[in-house]
Amino acid sequence: MATAQLPPIEARLLVAFTNKFLTESVELLNKLCVTSEEKMMQISRKINRIEDSLAILESKLDSVPDLAEISKRVENPEEVEKPLNNADVAATPPAAPSEETPPQVAESEPQVKVKTVAEDGRYSKFFKMLKMGVPMQAVKNKMAGEGLDGGVLDNPDAPADGGGGVAEEVSGSSGDESDGEGWD
Repeated sequence: MATAQLPPIEARLLVAFTNKFLTESVELLNKLCVTSEEKMMQISRKINRIEDSLAILESKLDSVPDLAEISKRVENPEEVEKPLNNADVAATPPAAPSEETPPQVAESEPQVKVKTVAEDGRYSKFFKMLKMGVPMQAVKNKMAGEGLDGGVLDNPDAPADGGGGVAEEVSGSSGDESDGEGWD
């Protein structure tokens, strides 16, 4: 068998074939990205609807008073079983009622009076940005640009300060820096 050599492909044909291959590959990848993104957005919308439905359901369940007592019993099964021991029952009844009553009163009063950071009107748009999927650091940068402390996003259940003290501290410190005219 004799091996016959074929002439090489011309350079301009080789470039044309390569360009066609690359163009079609890029178009295919772009279509793949677009369809993947559309499907992910659909899934994201479904998840958001489910989260909203769950929040509504939880609020409805919280409105049932007897259900809260049942859930406390289920969450703390060890505490329910402890009073069954005769030695524990004899030792704890005089001290237990007096210890349990003050914390319950103390817990109920701050919950009514204290406004959390998540409920504060100054921070509501930033929490909404987080819900929409904006990265945490971008929201913190936006808050810093508006003179607010971005650290409050880390703990949304923290009590909010009454008069916007955080915003005043941040703007006060930047005002001191801009008073000096030696920077020009």
